[in-house]
Amino acid sequence: MDRTVIGMRIAVVAEAEKAKDIIFTLGVELEDTAFSFRWFAKLAQYAKAVQALPYDVLILSEKMDLPRFRDTLFTKASIVLFVDSASYQSRKYNQTTFLYLHDFQKELPFCLHLLKQCAKGKQYYLIHTQGASMQIRLRDIYYVEKQEKYLLYHTKYGIFQERGTLKEKEAKWQEDGFVRVHHAFLLNLRSVKAVRGDEVELINQESIPISRSKKHRFYETLQTFQPDDAS
Repeated sequence: MDRTVIGMRIAVVAEAEKAKDIIFTLGVELEDTAFSFRWFAKLAQYAKAVQALPYDVLILSEKMDLPRFRDTLFTKASIVLFVDSASYQSRKYNQTTFLYLHDFQKELPFCLHLLKQCAKGKQYYLIHTQGASMQIRLRDIYYVEKQEKYLLYHTKYGIFQERGTLKEKEAKWQEDGFVRVHHAFLLNLRSVKAVRGDEVELINQESIPISRSKKHRFYETLQTFQPDDAS
């Protein structure tokens, strides 16, 4: 059973009827993506909630916009959509994309494209280790190492062990930026810092070997890899 899931959290700050329309419309269009919505009647309510649980996308009626919240709240999400705006415009600040939409329905196709791109960076894997389960983003896994009948997940949060095979993970995660660089290593291309001879230097200061038989495919995949911008 594949334990890889997508979990994109979307906050909607708008009047009840407007929020209902937005949630219904996006719910239908995002049916092939795992996501969750939460409605807030006021931006202050969202400000309180986001301290405990971050949201990937913030959608709000422009009339709900309060300047004092902009710097502290808006950059916490990957995408901020302002609906019912006077005009359409787009801008990016740090890792956050801001869209001001005059007509939500008309701009819906472009919004959906952004949301689905955002979802790609929100994929998680449920690791079962030492009698417990831990949910880790795929992008936070630097590489997976094979040791006999076990897999060692080298991640941003430490190393976790689980029974399994690299062949299985390679087949499931190759579309998500993972490539086999050695019989014992499955590498997340997002983790590559530099390539030096027969080794890959990673962003966590480690290095892993590239086998001669897999070097060509590694370089070919690395050149075409386009990482998502999700934080």
